[in-house]
Amino acid sequence: MRFFTPTRRLILIGGIAAVAANWGHLPKALRPGAYPFRLGVASGDPLTTGFIIWTRLAPRPEEQRGGMPSEPVAVDWEVASDDAFRTVVARGRATAFPELAHSVHVDVQGLQPGGHYWYRFASMGEQSETGKAQTLPDPRSHVARVRFAALGCQHYETGYYTALRHAAEEELDFIYHFGDYIYEYDVGIGMEVFRQPAALIRRYRGGAPSTLEDYRQRYAQTKESLSLQKAHASTTWFCTYDDHEVQNNWVSDHDQGGSPPDMFLLRRNAALQAWYEHMPVRDMPPIVSGRPPDCRRHAQWGGLLNAHFLNTRLYRSDQPCGDGPKPLCPETRAPALQVLGKTQEEWLADGLKASPCTWDLIAQQIMVAPVDFLSDDGDARYNMDSWAAYETARNRLFDMIEARPSGNAMIVTGDMHENWACDLIHKERVIASEIVSTSITSDGDGSVMQVGRDKVMKANPFVKWTNSRRGYVVSEVTPDAWVSHYRVMDAVTTRNMPAYTAASWGVGVGERGLRRI
Repeated sequence: MRFFTPTRRLILIGGIAAVAANWGHLPKALRPGAYPFRLGVASGDPLTTGFIIWTRLAPRPEEQRGGMPSEPVAVDWEVASDDAFRTVVARGRATAFPELAHSVHVDVQGLQPGGHYWYRFASMGEQSETGKAQTLPDPRSHVARVRFAALGCQHYETGYYTALRHAAEEELDFIYHFGDYIYEYDVGIGMEVFRQPAALIRRYRGGAPSTLEDYRQRYAQTKESLSLQKAHASTTWFCTYDDHEVQNNWVSDHDQGGSPPDMFLLRRNAALQAWYEHMPVRDMPPIVSGRPPDCRRHAQWGGLLNAHFLNTRLYRSDQPCGDGPKPLCPETRAPALQVLGKTQEEWLADGLKASPCTWDLIAQQIMVAPVDFLSDDGDARYNMDSWAAYETARNRLFDMIEARPSGNAMIVTGDMHENWACDLIHKERVIASEIVSTSITSDGDGSVMQVGRDKVMKANPFVKWTNSRRGYVVSEVTPDAWVSHYRVMDAVTTRNMPAYTAASWGVGVGERGLRRI
C-alpha cells in the first residue's frame, strides 16, 4: 500500500467506493471511515543499527478487540531521515494479527549509528501520526551528552497525564519507563501503601482485570491519552514493567493474595501478554515463546553512558516478613533471598565489570536505599517490597558496583510515588547515588513534602531530599557530571498545569555523594 494522506473529511464525504479504491482490502467487520491508529505510535529498544516501531490497530478501543475483525490486516510502514519523509531509508509491510490484538512490532534494521529518524504507518486507508526515534551511537564514538527522562506510575483514575505532555517537549535522547503503565485495581480504588486515599477524577472501563481481554482494555483506555501518545512519539523508549501491570506487589509466581501459583500464573501470563502487545519492545510474545517477556537490557552511548535496565519482579523471592511496611525481621538477611535471580545477577555483574564508560546507569523499579519510614510512634518501618527487605541481595549489588573498573554508578528508580535523592552506603562509605522519580499521577496531587518526612530524613542521613509532587526526572549526563532535574506540577487533578523544576541534584565524575545544584 502506498502512503497517502486522506483527510477524515474526505473519507467521510468521498463515498465508500472511491475510498476503497485507495484502501485495497477493506475488512468486512470494519465500519468505513474508522481511524485505526487511535492508540498512537511508539518506538523502543534501540540498537546501533535500528529500533522497534509499534502500533496497534484499534478503530474503536472501547469495544472488544478494539473494533477489529478476527482476521489479519496488512500494515505498511516507512522510516525516513527527515520529518517530511523526503528521504525514506526503510519501508516494508507487516501483518497485524488478531492473536496479538492487531499490534505490530517492526524490527527496523540497516540504519546508521547515532541517527535521528522519523517513522509512520498506513493501514485500511489511513495514515498514522509520525513518531521520532534514535539509534544508539557507535560504542567507540565520543558522546558529549545524554539527556533522558525517568517516569512511570500512571494510575489513570487519579490524575491527568499532563506530565507526559511536558516530557514530550523536553528534547530527550530516550525515555525510561520504570513500570506501572496501568493499574489493576477495581474501578474506584485509589489507595496505596504508605499513603492516603487519592481523589478519583475518571474511571476505568470494566472491573478489575484478570483475563487477557481485560488487560487489553486497560491498555487501550490508557493509550487513548493524547499526552501519552505525544510522549511516545517524541523519542525512543526503554519500557519495563513493575507490579501493577499484573497485580500489586506480585513477584515470581506469588501474588499478594496467596493464590495457588498455577492460578496466579494464568493471570500473570495474560497480563504480560497484554504488556507486550502494547509496548515497543523486541521480546518474543509469550504465546509464541512460551515464557513471559523479560525487560532487562544493556544499552551504550559511546564511552559516556552504559545503561543496564533490570527486571526486579520476574525472578524475585517472595517478600519476607509477610510484606507490608514493618520492622526488618531476621528473614531479610537470608542469603537465599533474591531480587534479580542468579542469572540476571551474573548478567549485571558482567556488564558492570566490562563497562568502558564514564557512567553506569542501573535503571530499575524498586527503591534501593534502605529507608526507615518510621511509624507514628517512632518505631522502625521498612518497605518490604523494596531492596531494604533483601539485605544480602542488596550487598551483592553493592559489591558489583564496587567491582567496576572506573567511573561512577547511578541508580534510577520509580515505584515510590515520591521524589527522593539518596546516597548509597556500603562498608561505611558512599559507593553510588540513587535518583527516585515520583509518579505521573498515582496518589493524586501530592504535596511538597509528605507529613513526617522531615523526621524520616533525620533518621536516614543518606536521604538528601524528598518531595511528593507528581512529575518525572530529567537527567543530563556529561563527561564531567550527572545532574538530575526533578520536574513537578502542583496538581494532576486539574488539567494543563505547568511543570517546573523543584530541585536539581548531581554528582561530579569521580566524586561520591549528591550535592544540590
